[in-house]
This record gives sequence, structure tokens and C-alpha cells, in this order.
Amino acid sequence: MIIEISILIISIAVLALILFLIPSIIQLRRSAKRIEEVSGHLNQQLPAILENINQITSNLNTILSNGRQQAEKLGEATSNIKIMVDDIVDFEKKLMHRVEDPLIETLTTIAAITRAVRAFLTIFLNRK
Repeated sequence: MIIEISILIISIAVLALILFLIPSIIQLRRSAKRIEEVSGHLNQQLPAILENINQITSNLNTILSNGRQQAEKLGEATSNIKIMVDDIVDFEKKLMHRVEDPLIETLTTIAAITRAVRAFLTIFLNRK
């Protein structure tokens, strides 16, 4: 009799456990079905997404390559402009030295001649 009561209690406990587990099992089954649907959707969409990613990557590589080439060309152009500006500055300095020295010498000579003529005229006109 004790064994029968023990079996009855164990049976009631197992039944209660099963009743509590049924909603969890139903929810687990729904979740598995939803995961299967999402997985199927991903399997359909993933190739297109990967193709788009590959195309975007290819486009970015092309853009970056072109950007590098343009930056190199811009660097070369900037270097060439700097060289030209340096050459112009050097030419201007040489021209200034070639023109300035004779010009100053000529102006000094003209000033000296002007003073000499003035002195001559002053003396010549004061004698009369």
C-alpha cells in the first residue's frame, strides 16, 4: 500500500511537471519554427547581399585607387609648381642684381653730373 501511494504521488508529480512543461515545449516549438523561417529568408537574401557587398568593395577599391593616383598627380603638380616658383624667384634675384647695380651706378653718375653742372653754372653765372 505504501508503494502504491508512493507511485501515485510520483505519478501526480510527473503529471504536474508535464503540465508545467507543455507551454515551454509549445513556445520552444514556435521559436524553432520562427528560426527556420528566418533561416530560410536569410538563405534567400544572403547571396544578393554578399554580391552587393562584393560590388561595393570593388567600387571602393577602384575609388581609392583613383584617389591615390590623383593624389600622386597632385603631389607631382605641386612639386613642379614649387620648382617653377623657385626658378622665378632665382630669375628675379639675378635680374635685380643685373639691372639694379648698373641702374644705381647710372643714377649716381647722373647725380654727380647734375651737381657738377650746377656747380659750374653757379660759378659761371656768378663771374659775370
